[in-house]
Amino acid sequence: MQEGTSTTPITRSAGRARRKWALVGPLAVAALSYSAAPALAATSGTNTATLSVAPPPVVSITVSPTTSTFGNCISNGGSTTALVIPGGICSVGIPNGPTISQGVTVTLGNEQAQVDVSGAEAVPSDGGTPWALGSPGNNTFAEGNFTPDGSVGILPSQSCDLALYNTATGALPDNTICGTAPANSSVDEQLDLFAPTSSTDTSSTWTITTTWTAVSA
Repeated sequence: MQEGTSTTPITRSAGRARRKWALVGPLAVAALSYSAAPALAATSGTNTATLSVAPPPVVSITVSPTTSTFGNCISNGGSTTALVIPGGICSVGIPNGPTISQGVTVTLGNEQAQVDVSGAEAVPSDGGTPWALGSPGNNTFAEGNFTPDGSVGILPSQSCDLALYNTATGALPDNTICGTAPANSSVDEQLDLFAPTSSTDTSSTWTITTTWTAVSA
């Protein structure tokens, strides 16, 4: 008898497939019948607003002229052409009725402010020993500013310009309380320089810087 082979269908796998579908089927039905719970309503809300803030006031000040020469010098009651040491006094500007001529004009900008003034040491042209600013002494001079309405000694540190304040506000000349000057105030001032009692440096030319500063009210 001729030997041969026989191919028999594998029914076991088919059985597995049927069982697989039998398991998957109910799951598929369950998935189709699922419904999500409704979303919860919001319990809060927000608003973001943009705010515009006005910039702070900008105070400004102008000093004119920016360079001057001390003149109108006196010593022992007489006029001199230069500062005499000791005892001499020289000025920038001269009194002219209710104002100052040929002095320094200090003008505020569009905002009210307190005006402070300060001085610095006097520097000789040869770069030698300067004069300190204070009361007249050895290598020490004094400086002040003046208007017909007041005067004040100028210090190395900033201090309120009482002369300018009195003129700008119409305060009496004997007023000693300084404060805010009105916007656009313009005041002519005279600078006075009082010689040291002695000087180490013998230069014939010196420079002195005076600074006015507007301080926001």
